Amino acid sequence: MVFQAPALKNGGLTLWETAGYLIIVGIGAALSLMIYGATLLTRALPLSARIAVIGAVTMVAAILHSVLDPLIFVISADAFGVAAPLPPLIDAFVFNILIYVWIFGLYATVLGLVYTSLAMRDQERRLAAATAAAQEAQLAALRFQINPHFLFNTLNAVTSLIGSGRNVEAETVVVRLAEFFRASLTRGVNDLVRLEEELDVVGSYLDIEAARFGERLIVDIDFPDHLRRALVPHFLLQPLAENAVKHGVARAKHPVTIAVRAIAHDAALILTVTDDGGASTSQEPAANGTGVGLANVAARVQALFGDRARVSTRTEGALFQAVIEVPLQLELKTKQVAA
Repeated sequence: MVFQAPALKNGGLTLWETAGYLIIVGIGAALSLMIYGATLLTRALPLSARIAVIGAVTMVAAILHSVLDPLIFVISADAFGVAAPLPPLIDAFVFNILIYVWIFGLYATVLGLVYTSLAMRDQERRLAAATAAAQEAQLAALRFQINPHFLFNTLNAVTSLIGSGRNVEAETVVVRLAEFFRASLTRGVNDLVRLEEELDVVGSYLDIEAARFGERLIVDIDFPDHLRRALVPHFLLQPLAENAVKHGVARAKHPVTIAVRAIAHDAALILTVTDDGGASTSQEPAANGTGVGLANVAARVQALFGDRARVSTRTEGALFQAVIEVPLQLELKTKQVAA
């Protein structure tokens, strides 16, 4: 005998059937909350233990609902004084268990998938936040490692200029030193700045070094006018210029040109720092510098732009060139918007 609910047999709902169905729906909701509670309470358990617990609770819910379903109709019919033809309870239980195991099992599976997805997203957010915090702390530390030798040599250069009566040049060096420190300390480590601002920082640094090396250092900075508002990470080029001075100019006995260039190619901004000092170790971190070096510059652009950015070097005779390629972004009005 196949069990059918009374409403399906007689084609209409009576008062006692309606009461029975409402009670059954309430029981189903309560059992669903029980499975939901088990899902929440087992979040800290290992996956295998969690599946076992939720599976057991789901089976209990299916059994309870299968048992209570026909009993509710019997109780409801008796309460309303109706002599309704109901099948044996065992037949009703077998019929119901086949249905409710699938219903509650599907419900528990959906809950598990939803909470697993939410947990994975939360873990990804926390991991991303932790990674970003670590990168910011590292970049902040690098930014504040202002080279004491650079400051010491600059002050010595200023003293020499003043002693030789070249007060205007000394004043220029002090102004450029102030601009350099202001630019290095007032920006956030992950800020994007206009290319013209970044090149001005590099210009300040190289002007200061020019006071030390005089005619031995020739600075050549050039970029097209339409790239003035291109956006680059703050303090990106200065470490490369510093390496060029330390390993090119400082070791050479002849005038050395440090050339800084910027061009756009397709959707990329290509920045180059070249020196003709003939130093084969220009790619190494500066011995007395900030310790940033090309490796850290590469790690920084990788962290900011992923596979869309890269850092490379090229040596050709006496020339050493460092190349940074980042996505081309343009500042539109007052907002920094990706091109």
